[in-house]
Amino acid sequence: EHKEQIIDFYLQAALCQELTGIKHHVDHIEPIQGADRCGLHVAWNLAILPGRENQSKGNRPQCERGMVLPAAASRASIAEPGICS
Repeated sequence: EHKEQIIDFYLQAALCQELTGIKHHVDHIEPIQGADRCGLHVAWNLAILPGRENQSKGNRPQCERGMVLPAAASRASIAEPGICS
């Protein structure tokens, strides 16, 4: 089940790109690597971000960037505001 949830994030990111024309990435909310970081590659640590935003955030977790990311939606509700930023 966890693997399916992770795969769903990548499918959602691809759909966001198709819907908006903007490249979207699957982001690790708590970075998986860094000097003092050790996040996990699990569904509850993933979010979908526009590519530019993901690249500009570096290895900082969302709490250090002053932002709160929306929880991922199911594919059925992918077009809801906030999912495909």
